[in-house]
Amino acid sequence: MSVLQKMRRSGRRVAATRGHVLPALRRFTRFAVLCLTLVPVAGLPSPPDEPIPPQQMVQMLGKGFDVSWAQFRKRIENYSVQMVRDIAAIGFRHIRLRTNLPADSALFAILDPQVQDCLDNGLIPIIAYGANEAEENPDSAHLAQVVQWWRTVAEHYQDVSHRLLFDIFIELSGELGRDPDKINRWYQAIVPAIRESNPTRILILSPARLSAPEYLDELQIPDAAFPYVMAEWHFYAAGPSKTNPKKLWTTGTEAERKLVTDKIQIALDWQRRTGIPTWVGAWMPGNYNKGNDYTVPEQVVFASFMVRELEKAGIPWAVNAIHKFYDDVAKQWIQPMLPVVDAMIDPWKIALYRDPGYGGPRVRLGVGDHDATALGDPDLAAGVASIMVPDRMRVTFYADSSFASPTLTVDRTDSCLIEDCSPVRLLSVKVETTTVTGIERARRPQLPAQLDLRCFPNPFNSSTAISLQLARAAHVRVRIWDARGRLVRTVAVGKLASGTHRFAWDGLSESGQAVPSGVYLVAAEVRGWRLVAKVLLLR
Repeated sequence: MSVLQKMRRSGRRVAATRGHVLPALRRFTRFAVLCLTLVPVAGLPSPPDEPIPPQQMVQMLGKGFDVSWAQFRKRIENYSVQMVRDIAAIGFRHIRLRTNLPADSALFAILDPQVQDCLDNGLIPIIAYGANEAEENPDSAHLAQVVQWWRTVAEHYQDVSHRLLFDIFIELSGELGRDPDKINRWYQAIVPAIRESNPTRILILSPARLSAPEYLDELQIPDAAFPYVMAEWHFYAAGPSKTNPKKLWTTGTEAERKLVTDKIQIALDWQRRTGIPTWVGAWMPGNYNKGNDYTVPEQVVFASFMVRELEKAGIPWAVNAIHKFYDDVAKQWIQPMLPVVDAMIDPWKIALYRDPGYGGPRVRLGVGDHDATALGDPDLAAGVASIMVPDRMRVTFYADSSFASPTLTVDRTDSCLIEDCSPVRLLSVKVETTTVTGIERARRPQLPAQLDLRCFPNPFNSSTAISLQLARAAHVRVRIWDARGRLVRTVAVGKLASGTHRFAWDGLSESGQAVPSGVYLVAAEVRGWRLVAKVLLLR
């Protein structure tokens, strides 16, 4: 049974507004007289069958994996729901499902169970498309193929939970990946095709060049994408390097750390200017594509530093190359790589393993003093043989419960705590850390004071007054959109003085035609911010 059939059978509602009055009115009255959406926003996760604001989705996404379960034959054949369950159980929260297959019944036979398995097990699925031939030869015929691919996929999944996201391109290559203007023109055709059936699903768009956040400035997001849109960027997508000065990482010097935090700061500044949240679609703890010359302890240091900085910035991410961490044949985590996985899951906790080589039962401990009862498992209380220590953390073992007789101090990940790899018995453990961050901005940019957008009356029949308050003079654009992302009317464009400004919308389109009843979006763009107010027109 397809995802679409399951959703229909379960009776789940379709949240997308289709211009009918009664569904719009039910949603409107349920959420009170006026629903004002500011970008950025924060809040608790929305129900699966309701549109999810992008800033809310950022909090839900957290950390994830980039997978090729719907791309390569071997990965397709090895797929099992157990893989989804194991990924969710360990603490990851989303899966980027890469595919380059035609949009037909064969693709949906592969994708449908994977999407449903993710939703059933608490993971957010992101369908990401790789249009290889189109990217190499981006002519009008290939554009039409890509538009039709997304139209077909969007229609197939239009009734599925809003927790499913669409990532328009996996990673642009070829001629299309070298032409920012062309990819922006392509988005102008692709996005409306998706919005025909999915007006409120979050879309993820990336610039032509995806390897650094500096290229976000080249991205021009179509109006039809707003307000349910995010932007994607990558860095260290093929891992760090011990020789490349652009992504240098050897021992984690201050200069090497600054390379990371400077990139994150660029993305934060872009988010502040545009009000559009971002997602790091791919990075690696090691340079796996080039044979990998990073040891597990070195990968732990880099991974824990990277995750901390992205978490401080509030930017979700997906890590590349899951097959380096998870054996999809044996359906289990690869034991020698468990410390790297543990470092990505929680970079503020150490991990103690009973057996050498990071095997057997394990326990995670945060900063503080812990007695033997904190280990929980009797096998661990009897002794531990290996350890994962995140960046700039230190662990001291004590032979008594008073933290007075230290027996061993460790400040790095080690597959054998002592020379013969025998278990080290401990009665108490002290975990310490000294960390710094190069990120100067707050996790989420704050909406400027005295910047406000309201509409009254709401609902309205003949006319509604749009009130916009400005703290200082600014260039402003106020426009009306329908629920499918189509421009209805431009209300105001130009520089306005500080204070409160009022505009009227009489329910007419740009051409002077009366628009039908339904929910409309009043969007005000002010100094890089986009404020959106929902209004209900009842004829």
